[in-house]
Amino acid sequence: MRIILRKVDGVVVYAGDDLELSADGATGSQPSPWVDRGTTSENADLKVGVTLPSDWKGGHFVFEAGVFVPTADHAAAQAQQLGEHRATFIARVDAEVDAIIGSVVGNRVTEYAEALKQALEFKAAGYTGPVPDYVASWTAAKAASGWTDKQAADDIITTGTKWKAAERQLREKRLLLKEVARLATTPAALATAVAQWDGFTAAIKAALKGA
Repeated sequence: MRIILRKVDGVVVYAGDDLELSADGATGSQPSPWVDRGTTSENADLKVGVTLPSDWKGGHFVFEAGVFVPTADHAAAQAQQLGEHRATFIARVDAEVDAIIGSVVGNRVTEYAEALKQALEFKAAGYTGPVPDYVASWTAAKAASGWTDKQAADDIITTGTKWKAAERQLREKRLLLKEVARLATTPAALATAVAQWDGFTAAIKAALKGA
């Protein structure tokens, strides 16, 4: 790793694997090629083979005698960045829940709920009496496969029950991990919440596949 630091105070202004420094300026390629004409070999130094501190988040360190020392504004900068990351994660949780719901039921939440309600009532009646509209329409759709009203009702119940269980889990996890994120005081605590969310969404998507 390479770093560029100001000569006047030793503050690290850049860190990267391919930094270069000359009389014409500082250059790098991440996240895209850039040039800083104001930072030159006249007012800055380039150090190579440096290991960044574990809490490096893009600066706010002085490099003295081969040691990184936090600047006076380091804690405030870290807190601000943590707050930004918390907000990004919380917004991401809500967006991903909406996407999961949309991928399964789209804008047909009311339709799915009514179909499940009618199928459960039909089952409770012993699959006898008038066939509810939502069950009958599924039976008709499956006519080529020879489905009976009972098969249609049972299929609606199986699918609907799976979805309702997933919906409860989504709500529980969404509320819990958003609150964990809001209360996170360290990057590690936030990273734990992110990892838990990623694992949960992968599992719920797999469970709902084909629902």
